[in-house]
Amino acid sequence: MGDAHETIEAVAVSNVADDPLRQYVVSPAEHLAEIRRCRERSRAGATLDVIGAYHSHPHSPAQPSPTDLERACRDFLFVIAGPVSEAAGIQVRGYRLSEIEFEEVQLLVVD
Repeated sequence: MGDAHETIEAVAVSNVADDPLRQYVVSPAEHLAEIRRCRERSRAGATLDVIGAYHSHPHSPAQPSPTDLERACRDFLFVIAGPVSEAAGIQVRGYRLSEIEFEEVQLLVVD
């Protein structure tokens, strides 16, 4: 949840995929609940929206897969975590869908 420039809160939702070890499908009911929660908070003064989604690629790099591209929608931030190597640990990268492909965006962590 956030706005065009800042993520305010990351919310974990259920994976309702038929094969949850190989793919991730956000629970539609939980997604709609988060949209409603954003609207309620917006009425209280903040302008918030569901602005993106995050998931991991446990066995492949933090890059969009063909499935990610197939399911992507424009103007949404996609954050993907994936292994770099055993020694280097995990990499987290952000992407937005342009006309036909993902473009990487800079993620800035602020305490």
